[in-house]
Amino acid sequence: MKHLMTLLGLAVSIAVGAQTDCGLQYDGNGDGAVDALDLLGLLSEYSDTCEPVFACGDSVLFDGYSYETVPIGDQCWFKENLRTEHYANGDAIPGDLSIADWAATESGAQAILLEDLDHLAIYGRLYNG
Repeated sequence: MKHLMTLLGLAVSIAVGAQTDCGLQYDGNGDGAVDALDLLGLLSEYSDTCEPVFACGDSVLFDGYSYETVPIGDQCWFKENLRTEHYANGDAIPGDLSIADWAATESGAQAILLEDLDHLAIYGRLYNG
């Protein structure tokens, strides 16, 4: 967590210092939220051009699976639900919890609807809050 906060702090300071180069603001796409597209826009400021390297509609590879993206309003979303069993840092997200354990857990968990692999292809994984 400490490393994540350090990276976020670095990204914020880079964003503030780099705003004048390409005219981007912290909320680079102006949608009222700081999201992946803002980060990609920020990272693109350090290439030869100020064009983002990612466009909504492109595929995004995450945890060995390629997700298609689609614009919805002013935001970019995956076309399907996430199906990963790992956090971005590689740690496993606990699964195979009983109904009682799922209801009682206060940490992250994931499951497949009715434990049926056919549902994984249709719905992706279910994650608790």
